[in-house]
Amino acid sequence: MGYVTMLGHCINCARPITFNPVKVPSLEYRGAREPLCKACFERWNEIHRTSKGLEPIPHHPEAYSACDEREL
Repeated sequence: MGYVTMLGHCINCARPITFNPVKVPSLEYRGAREPLCKACFERWNEIHRTSKGLEPIPHHPEAYSACDEREL
């Protein structure tokens, strides 16, 4: 059994991040899902949810950690 951690860049701020490829919050860009870092996801929630009186969407607790290889 093994674990997988992805290394990539946040689609919004371009900072390098490690993330769970199955559970990370993401946006579609040019037909592909691209990851958001925690800070950008929180900002997205502020702009698109809480500023409109809606509840924020929580990120998965394992979004920025390794996943079991069997999840892929």
